[in-house]
Amino acid sequence: MASINVQIDQQQVDEIYRLLENVKHGAEKAIRVSLNRTLDGAVTLTAKRIGEKVTLKSAMIKSKITKARAKNYALGATMRMQSGRMPLAAFSTNPSAANFQAGGRGNGVSVKVWRDQPPTRFRHAFFAVMPNGYIGLFQRRGGDRLPIDELKGPFLSSIYDQTPGLAYEVETTSAARLQRELAHQVDYLLGLNNG
Repeated sequence: MASINVQIDQQQVDEIYRLLENVKHGAEKAIRVSLNRTLDGAVTLTAKRIGEKVTLKSAMIKSKITKARAKNYALGATMRMQSGRMPLAAFSTNPSAANFQAGGRGNGVSVKVWRDQPPTRFRHAFFAVMPNGYIGLFQRRGGDRLPIDELKGPFLSSIYDQTPGLAYEVETTSAARLQRELAHQVDYLLGLNNG
């Protein structure tokens, strides 16, 4: 995954500390809250743009992005995409994973991964419910009933890298949001302290 880097210059940090010197842990709180809100916005924007490229739901994409939130003693925030390929059952399928038991056994499954490409047909694929309740798209490894292998799609990070301009958009949008959030948090904390 491409690296996204949004920073606050030291002069701005010094100014925040100067403005909030009378508020207990005010500067740390302003920076922490600003970073965390910016992080949430970056994750939402990333999920939305990836969802425009592939047929995954935004909630599924967000569940595969981990966030390391800022704390008062560690003023830094990062987002990471979990490694591992996305299960094909999470993409748009025909029949869908929700109603695969409605009949039509043995016809295979069509999976549409990319929004701008036609679906791919897996003639011998089938949905199965695992003992823990997980519904996956599987295919037999040989002619025997077992073993079966789950069919997987692309890595989420590779979809991110293949989306033109996404890294730049997330970085510039996050930098602008961070500046807005910092200004808002400083004003808010000054208002609390003076009010």
